[in-house]
Amino acid sequence: MILAFYRRLYYFKCPTCQAIQHVLALGMTFKGGFAQGPVNAHTHCLGCKQRLRLAHRFGFIKTIAFQIGIAALCLVVFLVTVAAAMGLIQLLFGAWGLLVSPILLVMLPLIIAIIIGHLASLYREVLVV
Repeated sequence: MILAFYRRLYYFKCPTCQAIQHVLALGMTFKGGFAQGPVNAHTHCLGCKQRLRLAHRFGFIKTIAFQIGIAALCLVVFLVTVAAAMGLIQLLFGAWGLLVSPILLVMLPLIIAIIIGHLASLYREVLVV
């Protein structure tokens, strides 16, 4: 169920048959950014069985810049959420703030996963090998 959620979140599709692909299998084929090299040369499409891999949408430097930007954005979201959960909510709502804080902290990984998932397609694309 979680893997299906990530597959829909990242929304990497086969260029030929438009089937939504496994994110983790495709991620192991990506050479770029901070990764030194791919673990696998390719993966097979879930629909048409063609060999696929992830590649740079832009150059190496822009890929690094996108990854640093996404990490900075996630850090800002983390700091704002934790500050709201630990300080502001408890100050404003007292005991009720203590009850809301765990809900915000549980939602934090989901929010960060959504940010990373939607922005990943900006610097990577699926290619047929």
